[in-house]
Amino acid sequence: MTAKRARKGVLARLPKRLETVRLDAEKSARRMWKETVDLLPPAPRKAVRRFTHEIERTTEDVRRRVNRARADLEKRGERLLKTATNRAEKAVAPIVHRLDLASRSDVDRLRKRVVALERRVETHRAAAAA
Repeated sequence: MTAKRARKGVLARLPKRLETVRLDAEKSARRMWKETVDLLPPAPRKAVRRFTHEIERTTEDVRRRVNRARADLEKRGERLLKTATNRAEKAVAPIVHRLDLASRSDVDRLRKRVVALERRVETHRAAAAA
């Protein structure tokens, strides 16, 4: 039983350890890259830094485009879901009407009335108690 708990504890800590290792590796890689670039003569060093800057700018641009596309895709999905819901409600509305069942708007209206009545009852109860 304790061996299972120990294994479970190790597995639970694994993502955090992996993240720490990743961050350390990135830090070391950045440091080594900087040291390597500093060893170059001035002209190639400048070219490498310019090239690196362009890559970083392009990466950021791609990241922004991906985020914009994701947001657009989510909006489209929400619109599609809303359209499908409205169509389904319109298709079912005649059946609900014929069966004389309460629609969503009827239920919402009744819910609001019940809440208002409950408030009035509470107000009268509080007044009677005072």
